[in-house]
Amino acid sequence: LTASVPVGLYRLIAFPPTIDRDMLVVLPVPPSMRPFHSRWLPLLKPVAGVAGDLVCRHENTLLLNGESFGPIITMTQGRPVPVALAEGVCVMIHEGQVFLASRVPRSLDSRYYGSVPMASLTAAAVPIWTW
Repeated sequence: LTASVPVGLYRLIAFPPTIDRDMLVVLPVPPSMRPFHSRWLPLLKPVAGVAGDLVCRHENTLLLNGESFGPIITMTQGRPVPVALAEGVCVMIHEGQVFLASRVPRSLDSRYYGSVPMASLTAAAVPIWTW
């Protein structure tokens, strides 16, 4: 439904013993994001950061271990968007958490709702056919 990942068919599977960067995961919509996305449609997001990685906001850009993941939008459709990090702040991802982020502009991801407990993820997703 969004451009965060390619449109297509995905097979949902149980989580492997470890969650790695770039793995696609499914999670319920965080409560702070329900005004911007239907609570009935789960999110499908790539894992961008794992425990020990450093997440920063610099000049309204999301940086993960120093690598840019694009802009952080603070307003949409005339409404302020909650943002997980204050300008100039860096945080380390804690054990048992993952940071979900796409390089696609305007992706509704952890830059807005913060790191996610791995226990809140409902499945891993494997692309079968995408376009």
